[in-house]
Amino acid sequence: MHASPLEASAERLSEVLGAACDAGHGPSCIERAQLLLYAPGLARDEQRAHELAERACALRDPVGCLTAGRHELDPTRLAHGSTAPEAVPSIERALQLAREACEKQNSGKGCALASMPMPGSRISEAERARYGERAATLLEAACKAGEIPACMQAALQVAGARGDGDPVRIKAILEDGCAIGAVEACVQLAVNLPKGQAALKETLYRRACDKGSDEACIILARAERDGIVAASDPSGGKALFEKGASLAKARCDLALDRSCSVLAKSLALGFFADERAIQTITYLRGVCDRRSPMVCNDLAEAMSEGPEAIRDRALIERLKAQSCDFGYPFACPDPMAKLGIYVPVPAPIVDRVSWLEWAPRSAEPKAAQACGDGFHEATPAEVATLLASPGVERPFAKNASPCVRPVKKGTRPQRPVLTLAMSGANLDYALRDAKNKVLDAATIVRPSEAGTWAGGWKFERAGGPVDVDVDASVDWALASRFLREAIRAGLGVNRVWIEASQK
Repeated sequence: MHASPLEASAERLSEVLGAACDAGHGPSCIERAQLLLYAPGLARDEQRAHELAERACALRDPVGCLTAGRHELDPTRLAHGSTAPEAVPSIERALQLAREACEKQNSGKGCALASMPMPGSRISEAERARYGERAATLLEAACKAGEIPACMQAALQVAGARGDGDPVRIKAILEDGCAIGAVEACVQLAVNLPKGQAALKETLYRRACDKGSDEACIILARAERDGIVAASDPSGGKALFEKGASLAKARCDLALDRSCSVLAKSLALGFFADERAIQTITYLRGVCDRRSPMVCNDLAEAMSEGPEAIRDRALIERLKAQSCDFGYPFACPDPMAKLGIYVPVPAPIVDRVSWLEWAPRSAEPKAAQACGDGFHEATPAEVATLLASPGVERPFAKNASPCVRPVKKGTRPQRPVLTLAMSGANLDYALRDAKNKVLDAATIVRPSEAGTWAGGWKFERAGGPVDVDVDASVDWALASRFLREAIRAGLGVNRVWIEASQK
């Protein structure tokens, strides 16, 4: 049914998969679980989906065990107080079954699963690499033997997580896949071609579109409309776009996340009439609400880039926030913080909650760091002020050394001063001299780029080191990355003042 999405329905597919699952086919249990979680036309049933994953696991399907285990590690559940376990039995079982499938059944898919880093895995890096290479070899052979799904799996396995695999080998796999009808392979092959091979790109996209690739049809529609390729009909790409959008919607109905993203991205092209665009956004918001982080993000990006009629700024921000909450770090205001990457600031921090000034953490071990310049080793009561709640550190605590000194309550940062504050989703900074005159100011529209931004700073105008006044609206992880980059650009910092509003 997945091959003919326009003739399928989520309800009927769920029935067929349910019967196959009841008959003992593990993969059908997983597909039905995915429908219950992500198909827009079905009532979301997380409990039943989890039961289906557990049944697949009981039927010795490693993907079923992995899916059941991931339920315990769902980012939205962990965000509401659950703690990620050190080991998850279902995931351990998934790895065991995957290794058996790899070693005893020569299953490329099993080897690929065994090569994945997972919580509780006791497999060494060397073993994972061995499983990964065996997966690539087996999947590549399966593709050559005519197994269409194996082709993209093989290409992705060879590319690796960083995408730095052997490009010659990847190209050969994609060519083999495209030749036997793997439309995704044709599309990826076209994407990878240089601009100088435009004719071959077009040929590959048309082949993929003819075979039912929603993405290829939409790419061609834009190319025809913009005059990049010769028109195939008098509609100026509209017919191709309609075909691609209809295919993407039908596959999205069947919980195929990639097609939901294709449909979301198509909104940016301006083919839809305003009313239909709004209807499509409403439909995709329903998909996003079912905890599909990439659809949330792709919809937000398309709305921000598309026609003015769909540029609802408040909705775009909500979609980005949902994508972040559902586990996609690059939709977050500060992806580095979401990924747990902390950048220390080499300056003392004044906490205006406790009115304590903490010396910056030294590169030396804690026991070797001596306190000086009026600082003393923090008492247990002073250390307790670094906690937001029992066992939970305040964000800046990683920057603090064991050395602290009191600051008189109500003391203000000395000028010249650099202020940091958020205005909506943007990060504003302003550098002021001793007379409060603005020497330099700017808004960083993408705060996630604050740690790599080189926006023509004019810190030399301060005439020396400055105090930094960080508004309570600014997340500390974001502020720390901004300051680290600013210091590299020549900013001298006396002290960083946190936890107070500029108002």
